[in-house]
Amino acid sequence: PGGYTVKFLWSSDSRYVGIYFTYRIWGESVVADAKDKKEINLPKLADLASHFGEEAKPHQDRPDPYLEITEWKDSETVIVDFRWIKEDGDEFTGRYTYNVKTGVLTFQ
Repeated sequence: PGGYTVKFLWSSDSRYVGIYFTYRIWGESVVADAKDKKEINLPKLADLASHFGEEAKPHQDRPDPYLEITEWKDSETVIVDFRWIKEDGDEFTGRYTYNVKTGVLTFQ
């Protein structure tokens, strides 16, 4: 309830489904494991921003983050595009892969 959009993207083996949902000023993604019936959380804004340091520091009052699963690289690795508003008002964008089994995060 209250969401504007919800998108589902299944892995090639149909074990996992990536779920992207947006609200008025942000979007987030999670992965659901259909076999084990559990939710797998992806890295959050603070986790991502800390990797890039001060140059990508999110705006304190309104970072408007969007973390969207765009595709599956393979049956257990998602590709996520991200963006947020930095302290200086500019937009910061990037992409990472995340293996839902091992938890390995790799920036592109």
